Amino acid sequence: MSIRLIVLVHRDHWHKVTNVKKATEATGIGNILGNKGGVGISFAFNETRLCFINSHLAAHLEKFDDRNEDFKAIMNNLRVLPKTYGARPRAGLKWLLN
Repeated sequence: MSIRLIVLVHRDHWHKVTNVKKATEATGIGNILGNKGGVGISFAFNETRLCFINSHLAAHLEKFDDRNEDFKAIMNNLRVLPKTYGARPRAGLKWLLN
């Protein structure tokens, strides 16, 4: 299993995309398996920094604490987030959850 993220850019705008970064953070069994965790892609579009994250976290109410810990691990370890994001996302960050 794996988590995927695809960002499409129209060919007329491809030349405006710079500084592309991608990363993954596994939070599944032993923090190794790719069944839980997050993936991210960030880049500059003209002068605007954009970051997209897709994550798959534990389901069900009893896993609430696990989800919070996984979210923190993704925020702290995913190397596509600009340092200015810290623990609070700002404009330009889109987080997709499953």
